Amino acid sequence: MASLRPNDCSIEVIPNGVDVAGYRGDFGAPEPDTLVYAGALTYHANFGAMACFIGEILPRIRRSAPRQS
Repeated sequence: MASLRPNDCSIEVIPNGVDVAGYRGDFGAPEPDTLVYAGALTYHANFGAMACFIGEILPRIRRSAPRQS
């Protein structure tokens, strides 16, 4: 990136993260065979990621590990 920037432009790295202390709590026991996607589906990149997951990846998971009844 530094080689692509104009000479008068500085670059800074800002870490991405979550305040985990603010999300502590008892959310119950994890359920087997369950996935949670916490991204907002109104953001096109997140929507595209989930569309890919549901259309291409989830069917492979279901074929390789069928749900027990």
